[in-house]
Amino acid sequence: MRTRAPTIYRSTATKERFICGRYAFFGPIRFPPRAQATPAVMDSLSALPDFARYNIAPTATVPVLIGADPTMHFMRWGLVPDWSNARSGRFATFNARVETLAQKPTFSAAWRAGRRCVVPASGWFEWRKSDRQAFYFSAADASNPLFFAGIWEAANQHFPTPSFSILTQVAGSSLSQIHDRQPILLPLDTLSTWLSADRRSIEQILQPCDLPVVCWPVSSRIGGVQYDDPSLVTAIQPEPRQTGSLF
Repeated sequence: MRTRAPTIYRSTATKERFICGRYAFFGPIRFPPRAQATPAVMDSLSALPDFARYNIAPTATVPVLIGADPTMHFMRWGLVPDWSNARSGRFATFNARVETLAQKPTFSAAWRAGRRCVVPASGWFEWRKSDRQAFYFSAADASNPLFFAGIWEAANQHFPTPSFSILTQVAGSSLSQIHDRQPILLPLDTLSTWLSADRRSIEQILQPCDLPVVCWPVSSRIGGVQYDDPSLVTAIQPEPRQTGSLF
């Protein structure tokens, strides 16, 4: 059975409201020719040859990059602020709107303290608003990793695991036909700046960038956290009632 050809879009801003609740990260990881990144970044990512998760959901413990001389750490997806005494972690928030970071008590301390992180991913999942068809988004060259902007919080006496949140912004014009928010995608050559520069220096990084990604429909099994296998990122033929344009 033939599947639809991937659709390419370039991320530019249009609408709002997004819940990025699933992503994938698996190898092998390859960097584009003439990749501009510090050796520490490339070495940290290359040190994860056996990591393979195809259905990462909130509360999962996954690798993130932190620090001016970036190092890989495993953290819980779903930021728990240092003032929270929610031992279960139910207070955790896995997405943070970039527009309100400084105002929201949950995120403001991490943001103002410069606790920024990079979340490596192979792609992420989103559900089309009109019919709940699931789509998978990846780099145009699927072997190249994507990098989400994030913030993180250290472990504390109430919650013993470092935690993080993925930053979101208004979606690109094509993606907005599926959902109206998207993760902030960091170009490879901005990772060190994002991790180490002062807040004023990263304003340009937070602007919508022109990173091409592809998307295709995938199985509804992605909604079940019990599933975690390569078939979840494989293109499918949508149900017969879903005809016409991908969007």
